[in-house]
Amino acid sequence: MDQSASDEHPACAAPKRGISGCADEPDGVLFHAGLRAFKGYGLVDTSINYNIPVFGSLRPWVKFDVFNLFDNLKLVAWNRTVRPDPASPVDSLGLRTGFLKGAAFGTADSHSDFPTAIAGVDGGRTFRVAFGFRF
Repeated sequence: MDQSASDEHPACAAPKRGISGCADEPDGVLFHAGLRAFKGYGLVDTSINYNIPVFGSLRPWVKFDVFNLFDNLKLVAWNRTVRPDPASPVDSLGLRTGFLKGAAFGTADSHSDFPTAIAGVDGGRTFRVAFGFRF
């Protein structure tokens, strides 16, 4: 018997355990956030730099950045509100084994539920221009 699971959760001490390690886990339900699988996503960023020597080591430069070049607006986080299903059976601890999804389940809660390329900037394609002098 795996002692680590029974030490953390006394209800998980029974020898028959599901994926989460708990004895009374309903089939197909994952309780621990670390076991959930989410689809991946990718963002393509690009940058173009240009500088030209003017005098000695003086070089003016300009830099163009495009973040999220292909404008990936995939939902990467969403509302996960659930409530116990009163019609579902109870486990040995008296807890309902079924859940009902909330009205907003699966929808975006905020701008941070979409991919962001730069901290503090909402998702979507973002352009940035910088310029200066090197000497």
